Amino acid sequence: MRPFFEAVVDTLAAGRPAATATIVKAGGSTPRAVGARMIVMEEGPPLFTLGGGAFEAEVIRDAREAIRAGAPVLKAYSLA
Repeated sequence: MRPFFEAVVDTLAAGRPAATATIVKAGGSTPRAVGARMIVMEEGPPLFTLGGGAFEAEVIRDAREAIRAGAPVLKAYSLA
């Protein structure tokens, strides 16, 4: 967990707008467990992963929208 928080501090210290995405609830078969985290910047690849694929691409898109809006978001995603 420490590498994640160190990366958050480094990202913010560099003045890069960013959002964190965290799995807070999961049901059924999921690629990552509750507590998995990812850092998304306005541009460039994310740091860490929530499992990849279409799900992660959607999370990245939503995180970037939240960065632009300057507001937190709680979203629900379906892997079905």
